[in-house]
Amino acid sequence: ELEKVRSMLEKQLQDVGAEKDRLQERLDGADADLKAYKSEVEQMKELNSNVEAQLAAGRTRMEQAQAEVRDLTVSRDAALASLKASEAAAAAEGDAQLAALRAQISNAEERLAEAAAAREELQRQVSEGQAELAQERQQLDE
Repeated sequence: ELEKVRSMLEKQLQDVGAEKDRLQERLDGADADLKAYKSEVEQMKELNSNVEAQLAAGRTRMEQAQAEVRDLTVSRDAALASLKASEAAAAAEGDAQLAALRAQISNAEERLAEAAAAREELQRQVSEGQAELAQERQQLDE
């Protein structure tokens, strides 16, 4: 009878040992999965940081373009004011002076158009950066 109980206990010990081994394997697998997930999270954080940096750079470029647009607008307005003041004298001074002022205005308007186009492009880049950031944040949340 004692031998029978001993045999049962040994069998139970073997079963417990096997269960322990199985649980240890699952734990090791879970640890590996956790390490992989942490690595992925770190990569996402780095990517997020890069997107934030690009977004900040885009905002800076957009602010610079807006400042240039303002400066060019002031230049254009000043050139237009100069043209209006000079139109009365232009009849006496000749068409050459009038043509030069119009060329200045045309040049200022071309630069203004270029600056406006650059601002639109920067705005598009900022929007793309914001969309990428939102997507990365959504992925991080998942």
